Amino acid sequence: MNLAPDDELELIAATARRFGEDVLAARMRDAEAAGDVDRATREAFAEIGLDGLELPESAGGAGLGSVARVLVNEELGAADAGAALALDPFGPALAPLIELGGDVVAPGERTGRILLATDLDGGDLRLDGDRLVGEVPWVPAREAAAVVGLVGDAAVIVEDGFTIEPLRGAGLRAAGAGRRASRGCPALGGRCACAAHVHFSNLRH
Repeated sequence: MNLAPDDELELIAATARRFGEDVLAARMRDAEAAGDVDRATREAFAEIGLDGLELPESAGGAGLGSVARVLVNEELGAADAGAALALDPFGPALAPLIELGGDVVAPGERTGRILLATDLDGGDLRLDGDRLVGEVPWVPAREAAAVVGLVGDAAVIVEDGFTIEPLRGAGLRAAGAGRRASRGCPALGGRCACAAHVHFSNLRH
């Protein structure tokens, strides 16, 4: 496996570096205060093509895979690590989302971030029949369009039935932070082997 960036990825990384220096660094304090990056920043990020690099071409992305996203996030993180998280629409949720057959919409059609929640790192997340229940102590967001839950060797997708309780930031404030809880989240995807505090509830297969 060769993870060395080719000329195209080098150019993408340089573009991300300039965006970080020219845009993110200049707006860092505002993003920290808001717990998110502003709309103008998101639109500029999308306009230069950095928001759908890792998505398959069939979903409107560039099909460049996770290496491209890692390189971009590394460059953005040098300017503002919180903003880098906030601008990554899927983060580690993308791989299980695709594996579950979740709809990966084109970048311009997204309505919010998709987060990953697991039963690791202090989380109390479990499947109770057809429901996903429990809490995870921290996710890097104050709101989300959906959550991919990983519990043991099962994975599910939920779009509602969860709440995110905002937490005080801890160094990544531009991404937002919250605690997530669920009392039973309706699930859009079935089981598959494969920060905020969040609360979950129902799950539909």
